[in-house]
Amino acid sequence: MTEFLQALQRIWHKIDIFGLVLVAIAGLTDVFGVGFVPMVYLTLALITADTLVRWNVICKRYIVDHGRAESILHVKLWDAFKQLWRAETWCKDYLESRAFGRILEKIFVYIGALCVCFYAGQHMPSFKFAGLTLIPGEVFPGFISVVIFLVELSSLNENCVELGYRDIGEYLVKLKDLLLSKIKV
Repeated sequence: MTEFLQALQRIWHKIDIFGLVLVAIAGLTDVFGVGFVPMVYLTLALITADTLVRWNVICKRYIVDHGRAESILHVKLWDAFKQLWRAETWCKDYLESRAFGRILEKIFVYIGALCVCFYAGQHMPSFKFAGLTLIPGEVFPGFISVVIFLVELSSLNENCVELGYRDIGEYLVKLKDLLLSKIKV
């Protein structure tokens, strides 16, 4: 029995993790269609960006509420980042562990909706509606993608407004200027 386990262990060490990821992506693409995997990555990127900006807002608000800065605009990003790791910030009305559950819930709901729409689009025949021929392979994935993008971008915009910017565009310009000044372009 131990020889069998050792043989399995040798095989396991030879398996390339990157190869497993490629096989998984190929399988998902085969089941849900070509655009599924990039949409999952874009969705995860938007959720991550929204979460990071939200945490930035919460940490800056904590600093202002406790009298360490005049306004949220006067708190530096680095100070907010350091505040994220302090235990005092993890309390009611600021950062809470319950929020992690909501982030995971959002990920599961969005990816589940993507799966359903991409799968339905892949396997439903085209049909006519109001004189138009609708192709589910294009309509369903496009619709759910637009809905997810609108929900996440509007949430990002709300967080940027709470940070004191007019909109997400002003925040992105400031972020671009900060990054370019750091790499000295």
